Amino acid sequence: MTWEQNWQTCCSLGMEPLIIESTKELKCMSNLTTIGTWGGNFNYWTAGTQRDCRGSWSWCGSDGETVFNDDLTWDKNQPDNKVGKEDCIHLKLKKDSYGKPQEFVITDRNCSDKYILACKVRLATLICILMSIPIKSIIFKGKSISS
Repeated sequence: MTWEQNWQTCCSLGMEPLIIESTKELKCMSNLTTIGTWGGNFNYWTAGTQRDCRGSWSWCGSDGETVFNDDLTWDKNQPDNKVGKEDCIHLKLKKDSYGKPQEFVITDRNCSDKYILACKVRLATLICILMSIPIKSIIFKGKSISS
């Protein structure tokens, strides 16, 4: 799906497009790929863009525009605004020479390119969702927790 479709889909699901708030969060996401075998895709959309943002990168979330954290890890030679049409931020999982997932980096891409849906739920929303699930139905590490 395109960047715009990703944004609309996340909102229709009660979430928001992926906003990476710090290098620590990006590193944490990278660490998740080393647990077992990464079964996910390697390319995802984020809420990042420089469209309508006065030429600077920012996260466009449900609370409005948030200034982009400059210490996030861009891929080598990024952003490059190839052909003057790369206004959206894409999250890429880099692999080593053996194909093993290594780390997430960000790149600029054409907003019309098609990548995988990536949404983020706010902690308050997640807590409300979890509180509505009966304790008997919660499964922890493959084992059912009974009340």
